[in-house]
Amino acid sequence: MGEMAVVLHLLIILCLVPVFGDRSLRKQWVMILSVSLVTLMKACCAVSAEMCWKIRCRLLVNMHSALPAYMDGLFITVAAQKIASPLICQSFDHFTGCPVQVERRNLNSHLAVCEYRNRECPNGCGYGILSADDAHHNCVAELRTELELLRSEMIYRMEEAKLEMESRLDSQRRHMVQKESLLQNEIKELKSQMSRMMSDIGILMTTERQHRQELEQAELEKQELLELIKSLQTDCRLSRDGNKKASNFQPLTRLESMKRKSREVTVI
Repeated sequence: MGEMAVVLHLLIILCLVPVFGDRSLRKQWVMILSVSLVTLMKACCAVSAEMCWKIRCRLLVNMHSALPAYMDGLFITVAAQKIASPLICQSFDHFTGCPVQVERRNLNSHLAVCEYRNRECPNGCGYGILSADDAHHNCVAELRTELELLRSEMIYRMEEAKLEMESRLDSQRRHMVQKESLLQNEIKELKSQMSRMMSDIGILMTTERQHRQELEQAELEKQELLELIKSLQTDCRLSRDGNKKASNFQPLTRLESMKRKSREVTVI
């Protein structure tokens, strides 16, 4: 029964050897397998090599007494010689950087707390991350939160800019309305001044026309006076007799009337 238990143990070892791909672990399993084989052959060969007739058993016993490993010639420790010792397993997360080696029975408990275990992001983005890379993980949920913050900040800034532009437009509109009213008042005043100037120009033109007519009239009267003076001079030379007084009285009265007209023209 003891030999069968050892054989079953060796079969379990042979099944577990291909699982671990590390070279150092593979060497350790080969050493354990060689020691187990030697122990099995010793149990099958009765008590000692001298009493055994099998050459293979003698060789195995001699190899076992020399203590080197069967494959690489390395000496093994006492713990490695114990076939029933607990199996030393490497964590399944060693590919992601976990250096811990634990017993097979403690593997599940280590995997539950291993910091190199690939687990789902706790923020809800669904991305598988390592516990060691939590601080360096660009989570989509965090990015979404930052995006919402940036969007709210942008909306706030846009509202501020909108209010500022509206206030500026209102102030400019009020300024333009005031300026327009001032310009309209100035235009009305200029129109009134222009109308007054036009009326003054019309009055001046009428007075100028009247003055021109009066000058023309004075010029005509001047010509008549000159003609009368000439006719009087001729009449004075020709008249020598008594009719001279009667004829001279009428021109003198006419001459006085002409002088009065000339005085009135000069006064105007």
